[in-house]
Amino acid sequence: TCVRTCGSAPNVVATAAGEFIDVRDLRMQKEPMKKLQWHGNEVLDIAWLPTPPNMKTTTATKNILASASSDRRVAVWDLSSLSSSAATTATTQFGEGEDEDEGPPELLFVHGGHISSVTAVDWSYKDQMLAASIECDGRLHIW
Repeated sequence: TCVRTCGSAPNVVATAAGEFIDVRDLRMQKEPMKKLQWHGNEVLDIAWLPTPPNMKTTTATKNILASASSDRRVAVWDLSSLSSSAATTATTQFGEGEDEDEGPPELLFVHGGHISSVTAVDWSYKDQMLAASIECDGRLHIW
């Protein structure tokens, strides 16, 4: 279970509990803006792509979220299409309507090189598209 604030949208948080990731606008607490369920097991960590003041960002990179799971995968999500005025509560679940090889529309990339549970994921503050993830046994992947 974890919660992370989106650096590019301070009113937006992502929470992970079990296999679910909820993206919420703190000003509207009734329902999540988006509920994601894709991992085949518990989500152990989430991380928003940072937006430091000295880093050039685009609309496409402002709402990127990574999720690490005990299913041995890290998923990278593009949530830039979400806005607090257009909240949706639809669950994106693997195998429901999308091609199994493609995944849900928000899913940008899956890092599947780990051989055990991925306990943490984080982004570089110097290189916008560089990430690191670590397994429960200490194996580090930089990708």
